[in-house]
Amino acid sequence: MIAAHAPLELPFAPKPFRGELFSSWLLRLAAANCVSLDELLLGFQSSYPSAPCPVSLDLNLDRDFLRAMARFSRVPMITLSRLSLENQVPDPESTLLLWLTNNSGHFSRQLSRRLAYAFCLSCIAQQNSIHVRWEWTVACLLHCSVHKDPLCIGCPSCGDLDPLRFGIVPVAGHVSCQSCDADLLGHPDRSAHRPSSPRVIAIEKAYRLALRGIAPDLAPLDGASGAQFRHFVDDTLRLLVDHQESQWSTRGGNHQPILLSSRHEMIGTISQLIMNACPDCDMYERQARYRKSLKLWSSLLAHLNLDSRRCLASASRAWPSVLQRRFATAFGKTTRRSWPYP
Repeated sequence: MIAAHAPLELPFAPKPFRGELFSSWLLRLAAANCVSLDELLLGFQSSYPSAPCPVSLDLNLDRDFLRAMARFSRVPMITLSRLSLENQVPDPESTLLLWLTNNSGHFSRQLSRRLAYAFCLSCIAQQNSIHVRWEWTVACLLHCSVHKDPLCIGCPSCGDLDPLRFGIVPVAGHVSCQSCDADLLGHPDRSAHRPSSPRVIAIEKAYRLALRGIAPDLAPLDGASGAQFRHFVDDTLRLLVDHQESQWSTRGGNHQPILLSSRHEMIGTISQLIMNACPDCDMYERQARYRKSLKLWSSLLAHLNLDSRRCLASASRAWPSVLQRRFATAFGKTTRRSWPYP
């Protein structure tokens, strides 16, 4: 596509899938018209110069941009607006999302403006046209909601974090990496998935419901709302990411984005904090869980300065009450031990 001669309407326009990311549909749109995503956006801007260029191709899409893109692609604007992440899950920017960087060298795919993704092998193998669902961009979700399989990140052969060929149809159960052509579905590393803890799966299921405002069905959180549970998971996950980054900086290591971090360990820690508050056990077990909970909170708070601790304490007011009480106790003990304040 040559920018100076881009058409006002594209000849081919694939229909968006329900729950698909906007950037995923854009990549399929580019593939259907035999151009790269860079070339597609360049042609769009030459044909509709007054349309604002979005910073993100998945979040907070401007209505004027969507209106022009609807005319360019011949897809109704209301259909395109549903693909923006905030229209699929309330307040998505309050949670921790996966982001791509341009480190892989695929500059034609607008990596810095797109959300990163994990993917389910079973879903990819069954799709009529390869695309990414919004759930695969949430850092806290580690399993497919349909097949219950662990989600995969990147190509196991070359490590490319954006390996999918958007828009193609899987043939004979084969999906090749766009960088190295390795088979993503048949790679031997894919057969050795880490076994998932039932406790982690239960927490993840509750969080998926909380994203839609539904209260968690967990014994330790009886009476807690979906919003309270979501606040706790989001705030704690940010704390764990900060804790990991501080450890890397202390050891002199390179900064590791959350996409490369061990999300399984982070979600496992969150599940421990929740399950340690479970009242359905005998007195001795409750006391043991109480001590474990305080010890875990204290280790997480130890690397924070006083202002950061107070900010987290303020945020904890939106958590479920039982988790808020455990945190408050640990916060008090840690703060007293750190006296005098620097």
